[in-house]
Amino acid sequence: MTVSSLRRGPAPHHPAQASTHAKAPAHAQAASSGGSHELKRVKTDATLKPTGFTASDKAISQAVATGTLKPVGGLDHLPLDRHYHATHPTTGMKHQRPAGFTWNHEDGTTPNWFPQAVTTSSDANAQGKIHGRDWVAVTWHSKDNKHSRVSFVDYTHPNDGQKAKYRNVDLVMPDPKHPGKFSPVACHAGGASMVGHYLYVADTHGGLRVFDMNKLAQVKDHSAVPKGTSSVVLPQVGFYRVPPELKGKPGAPVFSGLSVDRKHNALVSQEYRKDKTGGKIIRWPLDLETGKLKTDASGSVRATEAFSVPLARVAGVVARGDGFDIATMGSPGHLYHATPGHAVKAQDTLAKGIQQFSWDAQRKQTWTLDEHPHHRAVWHFKPE
Repeated sequence: MTVSSLRRGPAPHHPAQASTHAKAPAHAQAASSGGSHELKRVKTDATLKPTGFTASDKAISQAVATGTLKPVGGLDHLPLDRHYHATHPTTGMKHQRPAGFTWNHEDGTTPNWFPQAVTTSSDANAQGKIHGRDWVAVTWHSKDNKHSRVSFVDYTHPNDGQKAKYRNVDLVMPDPKHPGKFSPVACHAGGASMVGHYLYVADTHGGLRVFDMNKLAQVKDHSAVPKGTSSVVLPQVGFYRVPPELKGKPGAPVFSGLSVDRKHNALVSQEYRKDKTGGKIIRWPLDLETGKLKTDASGSVRATEAFSVPLARVAGVVARGDGFDIATMGSPGHLYHATPGHAVKAQDTLAKGIQQFSWDAQRKQTWTLDEHPHHRAVWHFKPE
C-alpha cells in the first residue's frame, strides 16, 4: 500500500487544528514566560533493586522443558498475523506532516486496550536494525489495568501491503504462588525501551520490568496461563524495583515513561504530574554491551542525574542534543525543547492523546503515538 491519508473509523475532531489565536493552556504559557521556568538539575538519591532474575530464568526454563512453552526463536522468527496501514496520520503538528501507520480496525478502535509507549530497533542497537529488519514495538494496558501487551511491528517495508504486518503479544510473568503457571503483568506500561534483546517496560510506581525478546514463546499448555491469553507470550525475566522503603514516599522515582539515551549510556525515565510542575526526568546508568542497568558494589542501581521539569502533564521525554525534547498532554498537546539552566522553548503542537517519545538516531527523527480510539496512530517527525 502506498502512503495515503487512510484512517479507520469516523473522522476525528482535533483541537490542535483550531485557530492559532486560541489561548494557550497554562502549562504552555509557563514554558514561554521567561527564565524562571527553567529545566533545573536537582539532587537525587533514587535507586532500584534488581530482583527475580534467577527465579524467572529457572521458571521459564522449566516451562520450556515441560513443553508448557515453545520458544519462537527470537523476534525475527515471530509469526506476524495482522496488517497495519502506512499513512500520514493527523498528528496535531502545525509545522510538518509526519508519516507513520495506523492499526487494523480492531486495534484502532477497541475500548479495551490503550497504546502507551513506543520503542524501535534504533533503541536496541547502534545499527538500528534487528537481524536486518526495522522494528517498532508499542506497549498497551488493558482498560481494567490487569493486563499488558506489546505489539511487535515489522516496519522494514511499510508501503508494501503484504509485508506491513505486526503481532500482539501478551506480557506474562512466572507465578511464584503457583509453580509452572504464568500470570498477566498488571501495569500501565507507560514507557518502553528496547536495549539489545531486552525490552524494558515502565511500571509507574514499581520500577522497570525486564523482558527478553529471545524468550518469546508459543503457549502449548493453555492451563498454565489465564483464559484469553494470546497464543504467543513474552515472559518477564526480571524487575528493577523501587525499594519498599522508598515506594510512595516523596522523592521516590516515578516511571511514567522511558527512553534510551546512548550519548550518556542511560535509560531516561520521566514523571507525569497532572496539575503540577516539578516532575522528574532521571537518568539510569546502562551497560549498552549487556543491555542491563549498571549496579554498584551493593547491587543497587543508582540514578546518575535528575532534572525538575517546569511543565505539567509530561507525556514523553527523549534526550537530544544538549537537552531534552518534551511532550505534554492537553487539547492540543505541546512539544518543547528544554536545556538545563535555560527556559523551556515551545516548538509545536501535538495530538490530544500524545504519548511517549523514542529517538531514532539513524534517521534523526522522533517516534510517538496517539492513544485514543479512532484517532490511534504511530508516527515519526523531524525535531527542530
